[in-house]
Amino acid sequence: MSVTVGFWRQRKRIAEKLKNPRILNITFHTFRHWKATVKCHKTEGIIYVKELLGHKDIESTMVYINIEKSLFQMKSDEFYFKTASSMEGAGKLIEAGYDHITTFNGVMLFRKRSNDLSEK
Repeated sequence: MSVTVGFWRQRKRIAEKLKNPRILNITFHTFRHWKATVKCHKTEGIIYVKELLGHKDIESTMVYINIEKSLFQMKSDEFYFKTASSMEGAGKLIEAGYDHITTFNGVMLFRKRSNDLSEK
C-alpha cells in the first residue's frame, strides 16, 4: 500500500469517527500550506519561507503570507500577567481585558496580549 492510499484511508476513518466530512478536504498540499503559514508566523521571514517552499517567484509565497495574516491576525505571542486573590480584584482585571487562565494555591492568574492597546 502506498503512502497516499494509507493517508486517504486514515483520513476517511477519522472523518467518519469524528463525523466531520471537512476532514476529507485535507491533502498533502494542505500540510504544505500549514507548514509555510506557521513558519511565516514564527520567523516573519518571507525569504526564508520562499526558500523553504522552493518558490522561484515571491508572489507565490505571498499567498501564504496573506493566509498567515488572516489566521493569526498579527497578534503577539507575548503577554502581560496579573494575579488576584479576591473576586473584586478579579473583576477589575477582567474589566481591563485580562483573561482568567487558572487558579493556583488560591491565587487567580490572568493574562492579556501585549499588543492590546488598552491599559496594562
